[in-house]
Amino acid sequence: MNRLQQEWKQPHRQVTTCLLALNGCTFAAQGLSQGAITQWGMKSNAAIASGQWWRLITPTFLHLNLLHLGLNSLALNSVGPMVEQHSGAGRFLAIYAISAVTSFAASCMQPVNSVGSSGAVFGVAGALAVLHYRHRHTLAQTSHTKVLQSLHDNLVVNLKMGLLRPFIDGR
Repeated sequence: MNRLQQEWKQPHRQVTTCLLALNGCTFAAQGLSQGAITQWGMKSNAAIASGQWWRLITPTFLHLNLLHLGLNSLALNSVGPMVEQHSGAGRFLAIYAISAVTSFAASCMQPVNSVGSSGAVFGVAGALAVLHYRHRHTLAQTSHTKVLQSLHDNLVVNLKMGLLRPFIDGR
């Protein structure tokens, strides 16, 4: 078994791996449905106001294109396992879900339909920043530097993506 396969089977990343697989499967289903799943699940203020509350979570698993999916997956894969390892699977899933819902609830202030897991990933990255700040005295300097670099890289990439692409909240 190679190093990548071993890493993906680690118990501290089971939820992260499931979320990545769910995003990939949902993206494939979006293509096969010719956009019907995207229309059904995207964040739409009018639909949410009319009682379609699931649209506060479903957009998290929908993506505009392969680049959008790839960047969000890369970011989640970068920060997710670290948070999952330190907080446990249940808390990690709660952080992800609460971040997803609150990010789409906040994005209701913008009158644009949107999709993507950036809000959930930013919440996970925020949790990682808090974890490392709280435990900064017990962490090795190399670990702390690696985490800060990962957070920086994810922030820059996701902010650029959000500012440059329609249907991705970030403006």
